[in-house]
Amino acid sequence: MGFGLLLWPTSAHVALAAWARTHHGSITSTSQLLLATVRPQLAVISVGRVNRYGHPAPLVLARLAAHGIQVRRTDREGTLVIEAARDGSWRVRSGAEGF
Repeated sequence: MGFGLLLWPTSAHVALAAWARTHHGSITSTSQLLLATVRPQLAVISVGRVNRYGHPAPLVLARLAAHGIQVRRTDREGTLVIEAARDGSWRVRSGAEGF
């Protein structure tokens, strides 16, 4: 699942408000170059609790944090819903918060 939501171009880069992380946040899913190019505001990591692979990888979480990217995880919050408004604003709600 490697797709972005609310995509728009800004100069030579691509600005991305929300980004569903590929391969559950595995170590090969996110590079510094990709983060610098895409510059998402939010990373959604879809991953099961206590998975045998240890996803998301601590290195990936550190990279996201270093870029100031908000991280939301399904293993901690359950289902996540991103609501986008016509004015370009957005918010994330989780099953834990109640829909």
